[in-house]
Amino acid sequence: MLPSSACANAATKWISTRIPSPPPKRLIVEKVRGGIDGLITTLRDPIDAEIFEAGQGTLKVIAQYAVGFDNINRADANRYRIPFTNTADVLTEATAEFAFFALADLARKL
Repeated sequence: MLPSSACANAATKWISTRIPSPPPKRLIVEKVRGGIDGLITTLRDPIDAEIFEAGQGTLKVIAQYAVGFDNINRADANRYRIPFTNTADVLTEATAEFAFFALADLARKL
């Protein structure tokens, strides 16, 4: 644990970043209703019929900035005929590296 003087000193020299909270759904609906062509989402953005209905006629694609797409209601996307993408395979190498180093650490402790 750092002494309080060290913490105070660090606070003046470092910028603390925190993960921003996702936008409220009403804001997403409002932006989509405004006539956007595409929507970039994360796993924290719930995308369902309300979003697809708001974008009917203008929304052409939803691009997920994540590996999965559990937050996108696929049945609704199909019903409104709006394709969606994700960044599949982006974490494959990182996962393999982590597994390799975990095995190496385990072998070292044996």
